Amino acid sequence: FLLVTSPVYLESMRAFGYQSLSHLAVILTVYFTVSSRERAGRAAAAAVAAFSTLALYVTARPAAAFPVLFYLLDWKRCWKRLILYLAVFAALVTAAGLAEGRSLTYPWRYFTSPEEQAGLWPVEDGRVNWPDLSRHLSTNLRLAANYLLGIGRRPFAGRDSASRLFNRIYTPFLLLGLVGVLFRKGEGRRTILIMIFLFFLLPLASREIQPRRILISIYPLYLLIVLGLSPLFRLFHARRRLLILGALPALLAVGAWDVHEFLFRVSRPRLNYTRSELKTVARFVEENWREVSHIRYYKEIDELIMGNPYFIPRPERISGVANIFAEERRDPRRTLEIFSSAVGEDLIYLYTDPPLRIAHDSFRWAERVLGDLVRRGSVSGTENLFYLRAELSRIAPNLVFRADEFMRFRIRGRIVSPGGAGENIGWTYQWSIPELFDGDPATCVLIDPPGEGEPISIDFTFGQPADSPVRSISFRVPADWREHFFSRADFYGGPDGDEWKPLARFMVTPIPEGGEWLNFEFDNPRAWNFYRLEFPAGEPGVSGGRLALAGIWLFDRVEREVKIEEVLLD
Repeated sequence: FLLVTSPVYLESMRAFGYQSLSHLAVILTVYFTVSSRERAGRAAAAAVAAFSTLALYVTARPAAAFPVLFYLLDWKRCWKRLILYLAVFAALVTAAGLAEGRSLTYPWRYFTSPEEQAGLWPVEDGRVNWPDLSRHLSTNLRLAANYLLGIGRRPFAGRDSASRLFNRIYTPFLLLGLVGVLFRKGEGRRTILIMIFLFFLLPLASREIQPRRILISIYPLYLLIVLGLSPLFRLFHARRRLLILGALPALLAVGAWDVHEFLFRVSRPRLNYTRSELKTVARFVEENWREVSHIRYYKEIDELIMGNPYFIPRPERISGVANIFAEERRDPRRTLEIFSSAVGEDLIYLYTDPPLRIAHDSFRWAERVLGDLVRRGSVSGTENLFYLRAELSRIAPNLVFRADEFMRFRIRGRIVSPGGAGENIGWTYQWSIPELFDGDPATCVLIDPPGEGEPISIDFTFGQPADSPVRSISFRVPADWREHFFSRADFYGGPDGDEWKPLARFMVTPIPEGGEWLNFEFDNPRAWNFYRLEFPAGEPGVSGGRLALAGIWLFDRVEREVKIEEVLLD
């Protein structure tokens, strides 16, 4: 009853593709496990249901551990059922592994597929990252407590599911049920405690708890609510009239509140567009998505696109239109920076005003910095729906390297602090010296030659094969140490870090102003995995061998109409 009146549950059934099947697999696994105490053969059915979670949403997979824990806690009675369950489950996993050609050496990797669980649980290469786990738990437990108790309504503030999982009507019953389960005995207590552990506490190990990641936790939590309501039923069960007057109204109040929220808050569109306007929006997207690679919009107007019955999100649109509601890109300026620096493709940004306010300063910033590459307009035939189009492909720099986790660099020289001695530098991660990659002219790195008459060199090494060749390099001149900026640099590429092919020579005369960006473009037909910048001995700066650099950015394109360095650092 609670589930069928739950707005967040109903919305998940409608919105999250195979989430529905994931819920079904979890329910069946728990049901067959508990009922197998009476009918032992159902342990095999539980194994089939648990096995099906491996093909469904990753947070459903802990259901496979539910039968194991359930049977172990009643070992004397259920040991045969445990053996049956494990045998059927192992047979299914083995058959699937053979059919798919997957290695059976590490079967637990079925539960920790990196491409699916990235960001969910702190598991890397089958190993738990314990510091990350501790940090995630300490953060998410606080957020979950705040959310369940209604304090600040975090962490889902601003999302469609905000404030709708629990409320003032039945959160007290949840807390009462939590107390009651501690005094309950038998399989009911065991079932609820195992479900709380697997479907509520375990997802809290993720980097960020989100609705789809903890939605399965609705089952044990609703069981706690039922347990909290049960004293009312036991109090009035002897007299049906009192039952109707006392216990049922409490249950109906819980459901009625949810029904009210579903009808008047969740299902009701924020923007009450007519059918004609919805058709216009769908037609606008349809006409533009082939010309513009990316169409982004605020999550609050999702019903105009993904909730629009006249718009069909076909598979070929996934990278363009279907990938447009990432909350981390809600700030227009941040979106424009990402697409201009890393993507280099045209973008349309949909927004409404009023009733939904946008960051006008960000759009004015785009118009000022990008000029005629940006234009704004209204979607004709609709009310208060506007768009900003940015022709970012005309910038097209595509940063190959600024601060990337797949890049390492090596400096052959001595890093010198402005007031101290130098130190020898060998292989190191690029973020160990952030002054080279923050683009700030006030922060720089001073490097002395490794020895008398020896050149200073900086090697860049990709940790994985590079997708694009480097064809453009930008250097930022230090604001305070410009006299040590280089006058000549040679650039090389190579396949292995031992053999080098000359690509370009950069000459700087006269000494540029501090804070200025210098960009050099050159021909390079190949995406090398290794690159080297070499500054000849005695030539880095006018005062001798010392070199001062405030920034190095590498790009894969040339002839840029607008320098992205200025856009990002404006």
